[in-house]
Amino acid sequence: MAVLGLISLFTHMHIFWIIGLLLALIDLPDLMSPLRRIADSVEKLAGTNTPSASEAPQERKLQPKAYADNFRFDRLSNWTH
Repeated sequence: MAVLGLISLFTHMHIFWIIGLLLALIDLPDLMSPLRRIADSVEKLAGTNTPSASEAPQERKLQPKAYADNFRFDRLSNWTH
């Protein structure tokens, strides 16, 4: 709806404001969640073990670094801050 507001500001057409206000009054249903759950269930039944968005990601192991490591001559990666 913010996009409609920007379009109406740049084009000076009030119809975009009206459309944005009407869309704000309408409660749009969430159609993707049930479809995503159905797709996850079908994958489990098929036996494929692909990670879905609903599963928690694995934790990364962070290596503590000192600020002085940014100034090393043999540094291969980007800055850490």
